[in-house]
Amino acid sequence: MAFMNERLTSLQKEDFLKKGIKHPHHPNDVLNPNFWTIDHEQNACLINIGAYHDLPEEEQFIFIYNSEIFLFTLQMCSINDTTKAWELKKYISLTDSDKINEEQLIMIFKEALSKYKYNGLPDGYKQQFEMKINF
Repeated sequence: MAFMNERLTSLQKEDFLKKGIKHPHHPNDVLNPNFWTIDHEQNACLINIGAYHDLPEEEQFIFIYNSEIFLFTLQMCSINDTTKAWELKKYISLTDSDKINEEQLIMIFKEALSKYKYNGLPDGYKQQFEMKINF
């Protein structure tokens, strides 16, 4: 199976909340997504948690891979009127894991991001831009 953009069902939301993953922007809150980009077989999911910095084109994502949790910061750049690109600014492990192969992590993250595209909406929703990944 490959990555797919999904709206979480009530049961999926309930199961996710049980994991108790703290929201990086609001440490007193638990992460509670409505949408995710997920590959159930690879045990990987990508969740957009929005902009945190003063730059509105900079987005942060939680990426969960093999029970390890990472915070990725990306910047969206315009290439032309119909195409935008993601550029990697930085990422950190939120689970203090040094067991992960960085090359494999980035490869799986790019797979998820290529399916996420511009906004992570499920197939059938119109994507406003073609997306490139510049890292």
